[in-house]
Amino acid sequence: STYNKFKKETPFEIKAGETTKVHVVMGQTGKVAVTVSEKENGKWIEASCRVYNEDKSDSWHISPQKKKAGIRQLPVGKYSLKCKYNEFKKENIPVKIKAGETTKVHVVMGQTGKVAVTASEKENGKWIEASCRVYNEDKSDSWHISPQKKKAGIRQLPVGKYSLQCKYNELKKENITVEIKAGEVTKLHIIFTQFSIGAKCNDINTKVNYEIYAKSGRMVYEKRLVCSKSFQISLDEGDYSVEGKTQNGTKEEKFTVGGNNNKRVILDFTNIDNHKDLIDADNQNSSSTKEEEAMRKKEEIEKVAKKGNKLVKEIDNKSSEEIKKAGDLINVLGGLVQGLNQQVQGKQKKERTKEDKEFEDMSKNLDMFTK
Repeated sequence: STYNKFKKETPFEIKAGETTKVHVVMGQTGKVAVTVSEKENGKWIEASCRVYNEDKSDSWHISPQKKKAGIRQLPVGKYSLKCKYNEFKKENIPVKIKAGETTKVHVVMGQTGKVAVTASEKENGKWIEASCRVYNEDKSDSWHISPQKKKAGIRQLPVGKYSLQCKYNELKKENITVEIKAGEVTKLHIIFTQFSIGAKCNDINTKVNYEIYAKSGRMVYEKRLVCSKSFQISLDEGDYSVEGKTQNGTKEEKFTVGGNNNKRVILDFTNIDNHKDLIDADNQNSSSTKEEEAMRKKEEIEKVAKKGNKLVKEIDNKSSEEIKKAGDLINVLGGLVQGLNQQVQGKQKKERTKEDKEFEDMSKNLDMFTK
């Protein structure tokens, strides 16, 4: 037999031609009536409760309402009650059921208020859909809130201090303070001011490292992008600076968020790139000029050497006066070689090129020739 939460098994015997009467004693019961409010002597509220038997091997649901108590009939005995209301929980409320009686239990859950969140892209702009999350003071718990185009995102919470975080596309707003007051609606409107930051470079594939700093000096954002791409960021009103770094140098710009200020910053790296290009070009031109000068002197030496060789062949058949002329020519040649060697040694102390070796060999040959 079952009765309420009782179950009984009763043996009996059937005899021929007789009626066997069986009476089952199930056990005494009583009732529990549960009501809930936010504060002492406050209005009744709807809540969700559950009553557990003494060893918690079984439990039964009870639903307190605004107009009536939640009632459950149970076997006589000791129980415990657990109730939830909004984000409040009350547990281990003792309940004792007595035979034929109704035990009344009133639970005071705690006061609440509401937060209503709306969002837009600009001051007095159209409402937008966003995704928000509200955190309690120690961030041990959080609740989702969804602002819409047509209505605010609303959440009822226990009285206290909270922080709000909202996202819209790639934009984010964090650590927005919220205070919930008893019986009140706290309204919050979030403005996602879209500030654009980019760069201009001679090479659009140049990598740029961006760092954004608040007026206090705290870095609030960092990002790495190729120069051809810009990015959007949402910042609180105030003064900021953005620093961009490339392999060629650094650029910094100050900007202000709020009011009618410009909502775009472009870091121009083209001047830095051009300066580097000019230096490289100048170095290349300088190197090219030195090489051309060396080649010209080499050609002059070769011409003089040819004349010197021609004189050597004729030296036996010439007079002493002609020999003197040949000696003068050799002295000139030796001076050219000596000057060229000094230039080569000053320019190439660490690395000997093919041309340098040829010049040195030619110098040795001319020294021997002079002797």
